[in-house]
Amino acid sequence: MAIGVILDENGLSVKSYREIREELEKGMQGIFGSELILDPSSPDGQLIDLFGYAYDEVKEALLGAISGLDVASAQGVFLDNIAMIMGQRRNGGESDDELRSRLLKVDNKGLATFDGMLTYLRDQIHGTVTMAENPEPEQDADGNPGHSFVVFIPQDVYEALEEKEETEPGFDADNYIAQKIWNCKPAGIRAHGNKEGVANDTAQMTHTVKFSVITSSTPFYMKITVTEYTEESLPLNYKAAIKDAVAEWALTEYTGGKDVIPQRAIQAIYKVQGIDTVTVEVSTNGTTFSTNRISIDADKYAVLPEANIEVVGP
Repeated sequence: MAIGVILDENGLSVKSYREIREELEKGMQGIFGSELILDPSSPDGQLIDLFGYAYDEVKEALLGAISGLDVASAQGVFLDNIAMIMGQRRNGGESDDELRSRLLKVDNKGLATFDGMLTYLRDQIHGTVTMAENPEPEQDADGNPGHSFVVFIPQDVYEALEEKEETEPGFDADNYIAQKIWNCKPAGIRAHGNKEGVANDTAQMTHTVKFSVITSSTPFYMKITVTEYTEESLPLNYKAAIKDAVAEWALTEYTGGKDVIPQRAIQAIYKVQGIDTVTVEVSTNGTTFSTNRISIDADKYAVLPEANIEVVGP
């Protein structure tokens, strides 16, 4: 007989005190007969009430525990425990609502998967962090050992973390990155790279974890040719506006190893009104332009300074 709380394939359902008492009455009468007097003023009725109150308290305790396991309702230490299960930690001064909002955005398919690790590291370190893996037993073409992965940290992100060492006593950029990688890495798989730091496991044993700080490629050039849309008017400063929009877009577009695909810049260009057609060309030397993509090595990230953007128009 299910009394109070029912957990099945449909989820969790709970009964009211009245429903619990009715279930107990049926059980008692099923044993001692329907003539059994269970009026609340009778001795047996009072016994039923005692059992009913006990079941109701157990129900409330279970509901409280279940609430503490739900990201949407957990608070305080319960929310911290859920965060740790998901490979996250409360940042200094982060409120329950802020932590809950962050947890709800985390990819929970598995923290030690490629996607899970990348989601976690971008949240904990910086949104421009990238990764590569070599699941094969032999070294790959990029020099990564077999059964390894490498986390790429852009140079500017790494330098920003190093600056924190001067303002936060005890902070170490290398160890900070290493700990974040350790928190989500798969067991038995090596982290590869050109830098290393020290991470602690839950038993406070130390582990050396590697990663790579990647530098920018040689700055490339972009030529943007636009025509005016006859039903709108180009602003007087449209060339400067386009250059500014594209340069801002490029800061987050070009992460580690991401090729320069000219036509992708169109999304930023059309933020400026009055544009009809757009042609985007790129160059590595500022002289020879084409609509072909520029390949970027895995250990580099592309850079497009605003000064290297040319806008041609009416």
